Amino acid sequence: HHTIATSGITQPPVFGMALKKVHDAAKRRGRTGTGERSRFLYDAALRWHRWWYEARDPQSTGLVALLHPWESGSDNSP
Repeated sequence: HHTIATSGITQPPVFGMALKKVHDAAKRRGRTGTGERSRFLYDAALRWHRWWYEARDPQSTGLVALLHPWESGSDNSP
């Protein structure tokens, strides 16, 4: 039982890892504006991770909880 609005239709917080890969690839290719774009997306990833800890770790154990197998992002695989 929690009071924070949440949904069973989420994906795990892998956005930060994906962002790093995209940022590194853009830098290798010499894309201009990579830093500014990455900063915007980094801030979004940080908010996303903070949401997980606020909504899914209300007792501050350091472990977030999935509420439904779909949330694992692996087609119902834990």
